[in-house]
Amino acid sequence: MTNEDDKPHLCVPTLDGNAHVIPTAVFTKIILGEMKITDMEDWEIIVRTAFSEWLRGLETAAKARVYKAAVDQLADTMAAGAWQDGPAPKDGSWILGLFHGLPYVVGYDSWEVGGEMLPDGTGSPPDGHESGWCLAGDNLHVMDKDEPEKWARIIHPNRHMPASWDGPGDER
Repeated sequence: MTNEDDKPHLCVPTLDGNAHVIPTAVFTKIILGEMKITDMEDWEIIVRTAFSEWLRGLETAAKARVYKAAVDQLADTMAAGAWQDGPAPKDGSWILGLFHGLPYVVGYDSWEVGGEMLPDGTGSPPDGHESGWCLAGDNLHVMDKDEPEKWARIIHPNRHMPASWDGPGDER
């Protein structure tokens, strides 16, 4: 082993299948203008390899930017979080719920039942309350199941959950 073996160097595998071991001092001299790149042995294949790798890196970076833009666009267009099993929140917030395999924007609501109200404002008081899943904003359209098959929180376009129109979560 010689003193030359201990000096910092780069191993450049070139397009022709060879590997060139080049001291980093050579690159420093080229950068500082103390040496021409053409003074380096096998400079053409080394330069072609360097440009090839550089362009491959640019292509990879460009693909990564395109992929990130596609993912960002997809995330921006999503309206609901992941589907969830189990009981959905009954806090008045609107959710996306699957009922008989179809999605509906629903909220859990309660309403008075029984009694009779006459046009003049008189009548018997309500007998009690019922509650259930209703189409959001319409407690007259009650869903016929106690729980949605699956549910997802609605995501506001500004990416917060629950969405600002979700009722109790409005304080955000």
